[in-house]
Amino acid sequence: MKDFIEFNKSNLEIGLLTRNSRKGPEQALVRNFVNSITNSFKNKDTKLAVFCEPQLDTGFPDIVFVEYLHHIFDKWNDARSSLLPIDVKVLHYLHLVNGSDSSSMESKLGIDSDILLKSLERLLDSKLIHRKSKQWKPFSLRKNFAVKEIVAIEAKISNLKSAFEQAQINKWYASESYVLLPIVMPNKNTINTSQKLGVGIYTSNLNGINKLSHSMRGMLPSCYASWLFNEWIGRYLHL
Repeated sequence: MKDFIEFNKSNLEIGLLTRNSRKGPEQALVRNFVNSITNSFKNKDTKLAVFCEPQLDTGFPDIVFVEYLHHIFDKWNDARSSLLPIDVKVLHYLHLVNGSDSSSMESKLGIDSDILLKSLERLLDSKLIHRKSKQWKPFSLRKNFAVKEIVAIEAKISNLKSAFEQAQINKWYASESYVLLPIVMPNKNTINTSQKLGVGIYTSNLNGINKLSHSMRGMLPSCYASWLFNEWIGRYLHL
């Protein structure tokens, strides 16, 4: 098995929607970066998945690199491939609070009782939660969450302000977030913005791909969208 898989178009079988990239300098910048990262990727423990402009609640990030532990998906439950986004939201909430009763979830998540009941049934069938002491409890993350890194990349030829705004939004679901710029060295204001926002900088030029500054690192899963990448990969591997 190769060390990476790429999702560059919608795949309705796994519930993934993407935006078609427009041809031009920005697409070329993105393609060159993806090729460079995938060709150089080597990790004996993890595999790599590349998502090109996946649809999320916050928009369409240009590139999302996801490193994951393949063996976690070996015991994939077929019912899990039928989970809905609402189910993933409920699952993430249960992990956040380490278990909850139904009434609390209805109040905190704003979910109708009938919808919540059906969601909990799907999560039960998927063997992701169980019932204990009148509460719904999630099973261990280590058994069900295979993702180790989510690195979001926002590429821009110009309009750095927009690039940093989107990169900051990407921190919602990613463990690291970067802007990708086709320059040799950014100016002082750009570097200061990077440090202030906790967003890293990659450059792509004749000298190759360079990481000029590191992103602030966040914990995973940081939100239900972090789980979506986990579920898309798992479903794809079990088609």
